[in-house]
Formats: sequence, structure tokens, C-alpha cells
Amino acid sequence: MSPGQGQLKPHALLAVLLLATALNACRPRQHQPAALADGGPASVKIIYPAAPRSFVKLVKRAARWVVHLQTDGAVRNGPADWLPPPPEALGPINAQWVRRSRQALGSGILLDKSGTIITNAHLVSDRSVWVRFSGSAKAVAAKIVGHDPRTDIAVLSATPPEDSDAKPAKLGRSSDLSLGEWAFAVGNPFGYGPQVTAGIVSMLPTKETPISTHGYLGYIHTTARINAANSGGPLINMLGEVVGLNTAIQNDETDHGLALPIDVARELLPALKKDGRIARVRVGMYVDQAPEALRKRIATALKSDKSIAGAVVTQVEDKGPAALAGLRRGDVILRIDGQAVSDASQLAWRITTAGLGHALTVEVWRDGQRHSFTLQPQPMPE
Repeated sequence: MSPGQGQLKPHALLAVLLLATALNACRPRQHQPAALADGGPASVKIIYPAAPRSFVKLVKRAARWVVHLQTDGAVRNGPADWLPPPPEALGPINAQWVRRSRQALGSGILLDKSGTIITNAHLVSDRSVWVRFSGSAKAVAAKIVGHDPRTDIAVLSATPPEDSDAKPAKLGRSSDLSLGEWAFAVGNPFGYGPQVTAGIVSMLPTKETPISTHGYLGYIHTTARINAANSGGPLINMLGEVVGLNTAIQNDETDHGLALPIDVARELLPALKKDGRIARVRVGMYVDQAPEALRKRIATALKSDKSIAGAVVTQVEDKGPAALAGLRRGDVILRIDGQAVSDASQLAWRITTAGLGHALTVEVWRDGQRHSFTLQPQPMPE
């Protein structure tokens, strides 16, 4: 065989090898079934098969979920504050653009076809708000249905115009997030289209402090920078699901973004739509995490192969709602309204957001037996 016929030269062979390697790196990873002890295959589910080559397809879909918010007056500390005033010589078109930019508030997430939107409460409180849906050049008036300053969430309602291509967002579960997975934030700061930042989930909300009223530990932390443009928009995982409501940026050298877990928004949404606010309540008792030894004794008594979580009552206020219901110090709360108590902080969150007029059924472990009580919460002092 003569040189050059049916044989690759060294540089050509190197190019083929590099191309094959690149194609293999871009190909979604195919898992091999693991072998069981008996030699049979085991099913393995891979949710995130590979690192993303780009976010293009996911962003294109998510952009239709995002709405732009604007108000009838200039907004301080909004997206336009990043831009210096242009010289007057640039003409009236540029001046009109700047005026509109100064009315920009941030972003929101469309939840359904009827026009329900969630965003940050700090963006829309005490303001008249207009929204611009994806694909539409028309701004329509939005009604503030409800807002909760403590968790910084607000619910708006606006009718999407006919020329809009907006679609309701796909909501995921923030409780399914894993540390280190990819996430990206989308906003529409000026109404001209989406702005995107990407990163990883750098810190998860801790169970001990599951809500934002306990500080930044109640948020999802991400290296996807969340700035004034993305505030109120969605934090999205690689399955194309909303897992957080972009809220703030941590003011330190890391510049990590903070997003309210979407699970918290899910819990608050019904009350905000119905009552316009979260009517927090009190029950007149203090709880703490039940000790491991106590949880194991209860599990043994209940013939459960799993350790019981529960929350132990450490103090009961005299003549308070808990005392009037019959609860006392040392009771271990197992279930509330039929749902198992996972830990003390989640119990406190569930009680304080139950709403006025809602009697709670509380199941406790006392003296080796189950007992059930009806607890009537009282309004939390303002």
C-alpha cells in the first residue's frame, strides 16, 4: 500500500481521535445496569446524565414563563440604576428608553393561563404595577392579590393579551435539590427580553431554619448571580422546573444569589390568593427536637422499623391555646392535621401558617399511649 492510500497521516489521526473524544463528551451518558448478587441486572435511574453543553433550549422555554414588571413612577434601586443617564445629544428615542427603564421593577413568574403571577413583595408593595408578558409589546395593569413581607412573596393577577406567547411555568420541588447541581436564573429587567445567569446550588436551606424569617439560611444559595434584573423571576433546575423565587444577592465577596424555595411559595400561595396575606398564629407552647433515644423507644412501642421524628413539648403557656387543648410538657407531637412531624422547626412553620379559624388536630405520645387533641390557634400579635 502506497503512502497516503487507506492510511491516515499522524496529524489526521490525531484530529479523528480528538473529534471522537469530543463527540463522546457531548453524548448523554448511558448508564450500565449494576449487577446484583445473583448476577441479574438492577435498574439505575440517572436524572442528570451529564453536564450541560448549554442552557439554550431550557432558557428558550423558561423565557415564556417570565413577565416584566413596571410601575407608574421612577423606581429607586431598580435595574435602571445600573445605567448612567445618556447625553441629551443621543435624541428623544434614547431618552424615552431611559424613562421606561427607570420605571422597571423586576420580574415575575406566570403560574397559570388565567394570569396568576408570583414575584417579590418588596418589588410591588404600595405601587401601581403593570406587567409585560412574553412576546407582547403591550403592558397590562396587574392587581396585587396578596403579599407577605416576611417571606418576600407577592401574588399578582393580570390578563395576558392576545399577542402574548406566554406559558405557565413548570414548578418542581425545592426539597429535591442537591448540593452542586446546575441551576440558572431568568429575569426580564427592562421588558425587552430575558436576562440569564447560571451557576450551581452552593447551599441548601437547612431543616432547622426552613423559612426566610430565620435569615439567609432559609434560602437556596446559588452561584447564579441574582441581581435587580432577576429579582422576582425563577431559579430553574436542569429538568426545566422552577425550584426557587429569585429574591436577593448575598452582599459579601461571594455575591451568591438567594432564592426563596418554591416549596415555601407553594404552601403560602393558597392563603395569599384567598386572604391577601398570611395570618400568622400562635399556640402558646415551645417545642424542641425529640431526643434520639426517646424516638427509638416510641418507634419500638409503635412496632415501627423507622425512628419516629416528632417534636417534644418543652413548655406550655398557662391558659394558652395549647394548655386549653390539653397538651402538656413532655408530650411528643407525632402528627398534626394527619401529617407526620418531621422536626420541630417544620412543626412551628406549619402551625404559624395554618391560618386563623383553622382548628388543628394534634396527635401526641404520652405515657406509652397515643392521644389526640384539637388545638385552636390564636392570632399572632402584630
